[in-house]
Amino acid sequence: MARKRWLRLSVLLGLAALAGLLLLRLPQLSARNLERSLGAFFQRQVTVREVRWRLWPLEAEVLGLSVAGEKPGAPPFLEVPRIVAAPALQPLWLQRIVLARLRIEAPRIRVHAYADGGDDIPKIGGGAPGGFELRVRRLVIEDGAFQLDHRRVPLEVDLPDFRGRLAGRAAGALGGRLSFGPGRLRFGDSPELHFGTEMEMRLDGSLLTVETARLRAPKLDLEYEGQLQIASRPRGEFSLKGALDLEQLDRHVMRTDFGIKGQARFSGRAWVDGSQLRLQGGLEGSQGEFDGVAVSRFKGQVAWDERGVHLRELDVSALGGSGLFAVEVPPGKSVATLNAKIAAVDTERALRWIFALGPLDLGSASTGEVALAWPRGRFRELSGRIALELAAQTDGRTPLWGRFAWRAEKGVQFVEQADLNTSESGAHLQGRIALDSGTDLALDAETRDLAASDDLLKRLRRALGVLDAERVGLSGRGGFHGRWLGSLQSPVFEGRFQGE
Repeated sequence: MARKRWLRLSVLLGLAALAGLLLLRLPQLSARNLERSLGAFFQRQVTVREVRWRLWPLEAEVLGLSVAGEKPGAPPFLEVPRIVAAPALQPLWLQRIVLARLRIEAPRIRVHAYADGGDDIPKIGGGAPGGFELRVRRLVIEDGAFQLDHRRVPLEVDLPDFRGRLAGRAAGALGGRLSFGPGRLRFGDSPELHFGTEMEMRLDGSLLTVETARLRAPKLDLEYEGQLQIASRPRGEFSLKGALDLEQLDRHVMRTDFGIKGQARFSGRAWVDGSQLRLQGGLEGSQGEFDGVAVSRFKGQVAWDERGVHLRELDVSALGGSGLFAVEVPPGKSVATLNAKIAAVDTERALRWIFALGPLDLGSASTGEVALAWPRGRFRELSGRIALELAAQTDGRTPLWGRFAWRAEKGVQFVEQADLNTSESGAHLQGRIALDSGTDLALDAETRDLAASDDLLKRLRRALGVLDAERVGLSGRGGFHGRWLGSLQSPVFEGRFQGE
């Protein structure tokens, strides 16, 4: 019995010694094994300075990871000072590696393009069949950067639930499936967009082919496919189609300052050229909004590139009528333009939108052309032309008909022709309105009901911002021929009045 106990104790001591030796050798073995695995993947020399293990919580820390450049003496293709991985234990026969979290700190990727063509990106993946599935419950890349021929592109990523299964294919290609999300995406200084994606992809040298893929974000669901050439100046083209929310797109990508809203369907293409992204395609939707104006239906072409947002042949139903619009919104401190042909648009609602007027209670439909331009953020410095034919509307408001021709130069307005008629009155105005609202307008007016005209003048002054404006208290009929001086808010009428 004593002999058997001694034998068991010897076996246990031997196993303990072996386990202790393995624990002592584990960091070195891990580093060398990681070098071999990544070296086969990148087909380059890989060095790992050190691997540290913590038993609780179970965590591996990889220090000083470097993937060599294409030629001896060249800067490393990839350098990562520190990687922290927290594995979630899984049976090896499942051919699946699961990490609770993976944190990659300050990675640097360097790519050089040669003058005679080509680049120094590794031909990764090899040609080995099979492969492991990788799942990362949270992938974080901090303070990363691509260095593309001395051009530094910052990289910050936070991707939860990252999953991938990649395997070697013929001719050294690498293919499989990747998915993550919702993670974070940022265009320039725009607010972050939370999104997720899943894709079937193939990597053949530096050519990435997305065979089928889907991009999801709040109120956005797009299918996409295409190719991207990974080089010092990446180039690629993708087709996109699906549902998107215009408010999200405007807030995170386009940033037009127009408060665009609405649910839409998009079908078009995207191009990548270096750090520049271009989008172009057809847009169609309903229940939208443009600068506070409800748009019940819209359909047209939209494009977004380094020169801004371009809306062309935009057929809309809004303001009680319809219109065909072209809108250009360049980035930054620039001049935006709007050109439109409108039909049967509610005159009062259109004038209130353009000139920020209050209620007028006028029933009229406008048909004609609008061409406006203004510095972004300074709409009062408006330039352009408006030419409208007005048709009376019998909808309970005061019917108004006539013609309105107007132009502006950097906020100074010129009323070229304003022939405005109601059932009781008619007025003709022509002249200048200064940037500070000072007026110098020739005014000829005739009325068959001074009381009705007095009430209309009170509504006009209130619409212009004089909220305490009251009626003068006149009645009868007559005519006035003279000038409207003073300002829009505080008019001074000089001329001759004759009436009863």
